[in-house]
Amino acid sequence: GKNATVNTSVTLSGISLSGNVYLTEGAQFVTLSGCTVEGTLYVRTGSYVNLAHTKVDKIVVLGDGATFSLSNGTEIARMEAYGKTEAVVNATCALTTAIFYDGAGESSVKGTGKLNNFGVYCSGAVCEIEPEEYYVATGCSAQIGGIVYGPGSGKFESCGLSMAQAWAEDGKLKIQANALADGTVYAAVWMNHEQ
Repeated sequence: GKNATVNTSVTLSGISLSGNVYLTEGAQFVTLSGCTVEGTLYVRTGSYVNLAHTKVDKIVVLGDGATFSLSNGTEIARMEAYGKTEAVVNATCALTTAIFYDGAGESSVKGTGKLNNFGVYCSGAVCEIEPEEYYVATGCSAQIGGIVYGPGSGKFESCGLSMAQAWAEDGKLKIQANALADGTVYAAVWMNHEQ
């Protein structure tokens, strides 16, 4: 497949590309509408990329300040960010895998769409969407669904927790609840200091 370089703000509609696409410094506002990119979309700089009804195999963000807006059923198989990035995954859209590497600190995934796998190798990453699986590397942290996670990995599953009770026993906090799924229950506990 042929590679394409985009060095100015442009709207591309209904185009299928089998090679790589490079967005350079001049490409500040780029819209792909009804397009297919079977290669990798490389973003070198702080471009605003609007993806509507578009399929992309892979996005690699090399520079800081790129913003992606996914709308109208857009599907991205994989996004790798090496610079500060914001991805807004709107309803009906899917970002299968998002990985924020060293250099992509403070990056974020927002919206109400679908995210399967979220990998973090930096600090300060924020993910508003609860992914099906997440991985946070040693020495890193990420805020997922409003909760800060340190190093580790896990699966998210809505377990329909019910009948939850907490009490102190033998100097330990005991929590008992009924769940509809197997797994770890994460609980936030605030101590009441009033005597």
